[in-house]
Amino acid sequence: MKHVAVMTAYKDFPMLEQSLLRLREFGVDVFLHIDRKSTFSASEMNAISQLCVKVRSDYSVPWGGYEHLEAIVKLMQDIVRTGRHYDYVHTISGQDVIVHSLDTRPEYWDGTIYMKSIPREEFPDNVEVRIRRRNLLRRFQKWKKPWQFADFLLGKVQDLSGLGRKGLPSGTPLHKGEVWLSLPYKVCAEIVSQPRYLGILAELKSTYIAEEFFFQTAIMNSPHASRVNTRNLRYTDWHSGRGRPAFLDETDLSPILKSGNIFARKFSTEKSTALLDMLKHAPSREVGGSG
Repeated sequence: MKHVAVMTAYKDFPMLEQSLLRLREFGVDVFLHIDRKSTFSASEMNAISQLCVKVRSDYSVPWGGYEHLEAIVKLMQDIVRTGRHYDYVHTISGQDVIVHSLDTRPEYWDGTIYMKSIPREEFPDNVEVRIRRRNLLRRFQKWKKPWQFADFLLGKVQDLSGLGRKGLPSGTPLHKGEVWLSLPYKVCAEIVSQPRYLGILAELKSTYIAEEFFFQTAIMNSPHASRVNTRNLRYTDWHSGRGRPAFLDETDLSPILKSGNIFARKFSTEKSTALLDMLKHAPSREVGGSG
């Protein structure tokens, strides 16, 4: 089996380098997008490029921005254009770490799509608001209060005027989940190449946090929907109160290994160095399979 990772990153060079080194150790190729806002030095960028098949820096990516989705899709298209043989494509961030060799879990790679996904009828109210309102200021710095206020006012105008959307213009049923997923290569190539799926991508351009909708909506409205396992093979701590998600530390070692997941997130140089060192010495036989 040959695996490739599509990675997006923007900071914490030591952690990114360690993540890339582990991927290389386990034989995973990497196609990487570095946020245009990144302050990595020339020497750091050179070190990164030595560990990747391809490095792009096309977009300045605001949090939750459509540009993040564009960067991921463009890297997937790069993979397709290489003509290289891959079996699975995994999307990860520069703060994610591969836990153990993918070869220890050959039963996972049977054509299953690992992707969190829920249908629109299960969306919470705040997500429905995101669907209804067009993200008209998506290119602006919304962490700055004047832009936040302008965004709020535009949202209210859309609500009161009835100009908000009811869904995608095409009427395609929406599904939602995290952008971190694992796809068979052939499914990935289809989703980022065929016009009907790229049409969904274009329709999401003015959607808040569009990355949460594209792959789920495309795949769940494709012949591949029955192959989806909503366990996405990522260990993430949303519930300990240390952050959403938490930056992992050495107390997470046992849960990570017992989870049977392939990746874990999020890591930082400041909080996760000890855990990363422990993972380097954890034997593969300790990895569980409970999910």
